[in-house]
Amino acid sequence: MLGTLVHTGQGRVVYTVIVEGEVVVRGGEPLRVDKLAVLEAAEKAASALWGRARAEAASQP
Repeated sequence: MLGTLVHTGQGRVVYTVIVEGEVVVRGGEPLRVDKLAVLEAAEKAASALWGRARAEAASQP
């Protein structure tokens, strides 16, 4: 049963995570991460990636 849970479980069903006695996820939300900063960094990285992809596509014959 544990093997099935480990191999077929999905992150979106995780409600609480405790690591060494500290709750690090509660209600499905991470508590030790600045989510806004992560989202801003991801948006910046995605924008840069799309920019490079467009530039490469434009340079192709």
